Amino acid sequence: MEEKIHLPEDQIRKLKLLGYRQLNSADYQVFDPYYDKMNAHWSCAAGFLSFVAWSGTFPMFYKRAGELLVCLEYEFGEWVAIPFLGHYSSDTVSHAFRILQSDMKALQVPLVIIEVSPWMLPFYQETGVSWEITDNRDLMDYVYQRADLLASMEKSDSRYRYRYFARRYAPETIVLTKEHQRECLDCMETIWCPYRSCSDCNYGCPKEAVSRVLGEYGNLRADGLLVRVNGRALGFCIATCRNGLGIYYFKYADNHLKGINEYLLRECLNRFLSGADEINYTDDMGIENLRAHKSRLSPYTLLPKLRLRETKR
Repeated sequence: MEEKIHLPEDQIRKLKLLGYRQLNSADYQVFDPYYDKMNAHWSCAAGFLSFVAWSGTFPMFYKRAGELLVCLEYEFGEWVAIPFLGHYSSDTVSHAFRILQSDMKALQVPLVIIEVSPWMLPFYQETGVSWEITDNRDLMDYVYQRADLLASMEKSDSRYRYRYFARRYAPETIVLTKEHQRECLDCMETIWCPYRSCSDCNYGCPKEAVSRVLGEYGNLRADGLLVRVNGRALGFCIATCRNGLGIYYFKYADNHLKGINEYLLRECLNRFLSGADEINYTDDMGIENLRAHKSRLSPYTLLPKLRLRETKR
């Protein structure tokens, strides 16, 4: 279970006075129009589903700032900003940035922006602030071109494993709904939790994150599949697709069943990500087996998620 986050009450009062409200799943109605106006694709962690999934670990607050949304996250005892959401231009970013600077000063905390995609960086550099810029190989998203991913899935080994699973196990494949929440959590308790210690889950409990996503499923514009073999749930996948960007957010499967991963990835791609020209398969969290799997899957690029920290001149 996740530890309870103790938010600093005095800073929360300041945030409310500054016009911020804490995010909940119904706020997709606020966020969707801003995502629709984004100049280019964003990191997996800057997606609305991610905000909801990990809100037990990283509570999120937001407010409107002209044409952009300003979002603040409480991360491991530190306030950080998420990249502005909406259409970036010199004017819109300049306006929102002045508000962000003022708000962080009111909170008496350093100005830090995380999850910055490379295309966003020039806009933040135009603000005239001096930044310390860092990234982390373990946090970079794996991004595949749809055509490359499809071609890789047609290679003999991948195609064989997909067909083997379908023939050998005759899976029952079900489109996920919130009613499958308990079944997915039971699946994780069988195929994930026995093989991982809580210290391996760096950003909070993934079981809690999946529970939160499925509990709010109707508000997240997400799609997913559950696979049963002999009546038992042994794998599931949850993905989103918008503005030409498909993201595999969660995939858990019993790796003892040959071909189950190929099956889940391919079925989700065909059913739910047909409108995506790029597929983001999230980061590898520094887990070597996961890194090897994502590296072998298809030609890919690593999407840096930059961390900007204002430095003193």
